[in-house]
Amino acid sequence: MIPNPHQVGIFLRSNKGEGETAGAIPSRLPPSLNPQKNTDSKRQRRRRDARAMGVTKEDVEAAITSSLSPSSLVVTDTSGGCGASYEIEVVSEKFEGKRLLERHRMVNTALAPHMAEIHAVSIKKALTPAQAQPQPEPAADKAPQA
Repeated sequence: MIPNPHQVGIFLRSNKGEGETAGAIPSRLPPSLNPQKNTDSKRQRRRRDARAMGVTKEDVEAAITSSLSPSSLVVTDTSGGCGASYEIEVVSEKFEGKRLLERHRMVNTALAPHMAEIHAVSIKKALTPAQAQPQPEPAADKAPQA
């Protein structure tokens, strides 16, 4: 039985016989799957792909903000925009009385829903508000010279 060429896509004859569907290609592909009709630039495709598969800087900020209520938060995407690696500096009152390891665990717990999609997190600073204040330089004990 010979299939209808309009239903299969491309209908080719071969030396083997009556008619075969060799390399049947659907006649209508969505533009995103058809490389000949895809008009997106590389930058647009990268942005779309990053949104579809990675965690955004805003996602990381929202997760930390909702959990730790920081007075200061700096999140830097170090992965070049794909959302796989972040550096974090956070100042929060919730860190009071906690050791550094406990603070890092608190940040990691806040990011737990996103950690499956994040490759690396570097917590550069996890400070209390008192620790974040600039420290005055100690006065040098110099005797006045006569």
